[in-house]
Amino acid sequence: MKKNSYPRHPVMVTFLIISLTTLINLIGCNPTLQPALPLTTTKKPTAQPTEPPPTPATPALPRFEPTECRFFPSRISNVECGDLYVLENREQDEGRVIRLHVAIARSYSDDPEPVPLIFHSGGPGSFSLEWLYRNLGRYADILKQRDVIFFDPRGVGFSEPSLDCPEVMESFHETLGREHSSEEWVDSIVKANLACRERLLDAGIDLSAYNSAEMAADVNDLRAALGYEKVSLYGVSYGSRTALTVMRDYPDILNSVVLDSVVPLEKDLLGADLISADQALNLVFEHCAADSACNAAYPDLQTAFSQLIDQLDANPITVKVRHLGTNKVYDVWVDDRILGASVHEALYNYETIVYLPKLVYDTLEGEDERYQTLATSLEIYLFYGDYASEGMRYGVLCSDEGTFTSLESAQKMNASANPAIAEFINKDLEMMYRTCDIWGAKIADPNENQPVFSDVPTLVLAGEYDPVTPPSFGQLVTGTLENAYYVEFPGSSHYVFAERSCARDIIVAFLDEPDRMPDSSCANTGTVNFVLR
Repeated sequence: MKKNSYPRHPVMVTFLIISLTTLINLIGCNPTLQPALPLTTTKKPTAQPTEPPPTPATPALPRFEPTECRFFPSRISNVECGDLYVLENREQDEGRVIRLHVAIARSYSDDPEPVPLIFHSGGPGSFSLEWLYRNLGRYADILKQRDVIFFDPRGVGFSEPSLDCPEVMESFHETLGREHSSEEWVDSIVKANLACRERLLDAGIDLSAYNSAEMAADVNDLRAALGYEKVSLYGVSYGSRTALTVMRDYPDILNSVVLDSVVPLEKDLLGADLISADQALNLVFEHCAADSACNAAYPDLQTAFSQLIDQLDANPITVKVRHLGTNKVYDVWVDDRILGASVHEALYNYETIVYLPKLVYDTLEGEDERYQTLATSLEIYLFYGDYASEGMRYGVLCSDEGTFTSLESAQKMNASANPAIAEFINKDLEMMYRTCDIWGAKIADPNENQPVFSDVPTLVLAGEYDPVTPPSFGQLVTGTLENAYYVEFPGSSHYVFAERSCARDIIVAFLDEPDRMPDSSCANTGTVNFVLR
């Protein structure tokens, strides 16, 4: 099953940092790129020189070259684009040059603040630019004061080379509509990952150069190439881990940092993933039971969910699901594991959480017309793989997470979780670890598993229902950040900036005055109003 945006599950849904209402960010792009040196012309000498002319010097790195936007530029009049050129592997003095596609949204102010905000997407591997025109409106209040800089991270989207793996989606679609075991699914995806790896290696890509430390260095190089002394940084989901790495490695370049749905370096993310999802699902059961209207419409929801798991385990169903990008309709074979994937996806966003009780009861009743709620939940599961780079994901996860844990230890932590989600996530973990065994990611330095200590002013945001980066992660990070302000949002889930205008207001106030706690009283007004039948 393809793509994941990390944490959106370690590899199934690993952090797509999208709100389901705007779908997410973006599309894969070109293959490898070895940028050529610019052509130079000189006037023909009147006499033959006594010595050969000097060879043109290699352009300095990092460098930024303005270029046309490679995504819907006509829809975003205040956006300027360019490419950041950096070394693929900074441990080598010379080597392959890669480029990151960058979009600078200019402030509406005639006299903007000198410190821009750099956005870092999640995943790892989630695209940032393809649908920027859909998401830019959320930054309107920030743009009143300062520029906002977006870019596709190395290996992702419109940056080159692309580490996208179309082989995986082909395998995913091949098994989508037919009965298959969990073991068959794992085998097919691992085989597809291996084929992708071989293709990327044949293209000359250094798979060891795609990790959080290199991405943090990219942020610093972007700042330097654009001529800024200081920047503010916003990292969401797995992008928060990159932001923390910048705080550790380049603290002097930062004016302030916003961490939304945080991934702590020191946390065993793979082992905790199922625990976090289980906690979020239990909140749905508890809050529905405590809500008289929800409890009347869906009595004993937790028991009903268990019955649905058993029912789909014994008698899988086929549901017609529309692909959100192409509108093509697929027949999707659904057993208890695919149900777990659907529920896990739904937990990422308030607008789908509210339908979960209805999904359970509608599907349990077993009538074709009632499968529509399940089909809607499966739409993002079918869609998200087209907008993330698996190769980048494996480079980061296998290095920064897999180095410090094992499949056995991760599954051991998950022993008491809900069986449907456990089946889905444990098989995803098995697929990821088997892929990591052959991928060739860098063995991470031990400091990639240590907490970050910093006095950079930091705003930490967390959503109550978050199934992959729960509030406990934000609280953990806040404990080692000297000047951190923590805000939790009841009724919200992953990526609260996208879900709550209140979060955006708090961020604007914090960026204006990072040395004081912003007014966060609006955060306490969130609640979940479950959809009733």
